[in-house]
Amino acid sequence: MVVLIGDLRAAKDASGVDCVLNCDSETNSPYLEEFEAHLNLSIVSSKFDRSCLLRNLPSAVNFAKNNLRKGKRLLVCCSSGEDISICVCLAILTSLFDDRGRFDEGRFFSETRITKLELRRRLVFICQFAVSARPSRGNVKQVFNYLCGENVATTS
Repeated sequence: MVVLIGDLRAAKDASGVDCVLNCDSETNSPYLEEFEAHLNLSIVSSKFDRSCLLRNLPSAVNFAKNNLRKGKRLLVCCSSGEDISICVCLAILTSLFDDRGRFDEGRFFSETRITKLELRRRLVFICQFAVSARPSRGNVKQVFNYLCGENVATTS
């Protein structure tokens, strides 16, 4: 199982990828139809909608879980590959992988209470591979709220 992060160009040029999770708010690219599975989520920055990411994370994590359990390689992309896709990957990594980076369908997460320190540790791990990552504070906060089980209605 592999989770990759990138911008929309990465989706167009992706080789060795089975499915794509497109988080771009402006693009529904026709070339995504070429992949076995794809999901388009129109996620905007927290500057424009304080709970957009939070509302879309359940669909994103469910899509990732269903495809990763089949052994598929997943690309998560957004317009820049620096903010929203990083935060979506952070939610996927934290909720579906154990603390050693092994896919466990969420067993480790269900037995663990997420802390800001643990979330930061996993974000640092992602940033080792996505060196241009610049997730906004507002989007990281939405990921934390999602992982803590906060209801979208309480964040509005």
